[in-house]
Amino acid sequence: AGTSAADFAASMYAQAEFQEANANKSVLNQVNQLYINLFGRNGDVDGLTYWTNAITAGDIALAEIGLYLINPDATSEADQAVLDAKTEAAIPST
Repeated sequence: AGTSAADFAASMYAQAEFQEANANKSVLNQVNQLYINLFGRNGDVDGLTYWTNAITAGDIALAEIGLYLINPDATSEADQAVLDAKTEAAIPST
């Protein structure tokens, strides 16, 4: 069956290295860092506000935000192209 994407994300979030790297960052800054890591750009104000508020309100967990950001139905063509290029580049290494 394997590991679900949600379980994998939660496992990565729980890692000491991740916790140490993000310990002093606000929720907004952690969300923005995900935008940078995934898409190579800062998050737009509306997106950062939406996700930060959803996490702060407890509607979603910070560990799950990446799953929402990579949803092809919610990702711009430019962002999807960045994700696709990163995936293609990673395939030979896996």
